[in-house]
Amino acid sequence: NGREQIQLDGQLNEAVWRSAEPHTQFYQTQPFDGVAAHVRTEVRILFDAQYLYVGVKGFDPNPQQIRDSFSRRDKISVHQDFFGLFIDPSGAHKSAQVFYVNARGAVMDGVYGDMTGDDTAPDYDFDVATARFDGGGSAEYRIPFSSIAYDKNSTTPWSLLVMRNMTRDANGAKLRAPCSMLHAP
Repeated sequence: NGREQIQLDGQLNEAVWRSAEPHTQFYQTQPFDGVAAHVRTEVRILFDAQYLYVGVKGFDPNPQQIRDSFSRRDKISVHQDFFGLFIDPSGAHKSAQVFYVNARGAVMDGVYGDMTGDDTAPDYDFDVATARFDGGGSAEYRIPFSSIAYDKNSTTPWSLLVMRNMTRDANGAKLRAPCSMLHAP
């Protein structure tokens, strides 16, 4: 398609990332719900015929305090700093496929239901890389459309919620930003 190849290294330094419109309006859900986020987060979304790409850049006033513990797959805890993607191709906001990555690159994936929480039994085929930059951390996701449960013929816009977990504040902070995208190619 002529699009620049994305090198999955967590750095988001290719021109194609810079040309994508950043989503920056995040809100806390903890310790206070609905309050504007106190740190900047940028999310960029790209796709081609095979993959959904999501780039997340989390700015941090104290990047040396980012908690990046080693974790096994599906064992990321709320005591770590991490990014999470909630992908809901139906747009119903009842359940979503989830893709988490902590600052060290450990992953957790599965299905989230509004009545059941996370079910980490499903393991999806996806790649993600994390990196640090002067002033924070970032992640680049590459998720094959074949790993996302969606109706190819649906015209309903997908819902994508991006979450950032930061544990260093007195009561912890969870930041969320709803992003919308059109149906996959």
